[in-house]
Amino acid sequence: MCRRLLHRIWPGIFAPQRSGNTTYLQALNTDNARELYGDACKALIQIQLASKENILPVYDEAMLLREMRLFPEWYIGKHLQATLTEKQAAILETAFQRIAQNNLAQPQVYVHRDYHSRNLMLVAPSTPSLLL
Repeated sequence: MCRRLLHRIWPGIFAPQRSGNTTYLQALNTDNARELYGDACKALIQIQLASKENILPVYDEAMLLREMRLFPEWYIGKHLQATLTEKQAAILETAFQRIAQNNLAQPQVYVHRDYHSRNLMLVAPSTPSLLL
């Protein structure tokens, strides 16, 4: 994705030239977590409100399912080193299908697929910057 396009879509949010050196993960503590995550949620809403059709690729059923299927592959398989039974895998797949259908019935907005404390930079109060 072109960085100029991202800066145009999300001015003040995606700004790598002012990203700073401290991630939210490094800065978070029990005293500031509510405030920092509140700011992060506000920034995420700004991203969603900036949504326009035909600018970014659609987050379609294939993409949703691909993302959800990372859970059994990486978390269950790699992290827990466990294997689902056929019945468990079928139940999980049914849940994924239902979640995908529910999500696709909602209005489409921009999605940051990796929105977490390692990819949020602390730059100034109330203005997290994103790493993409």
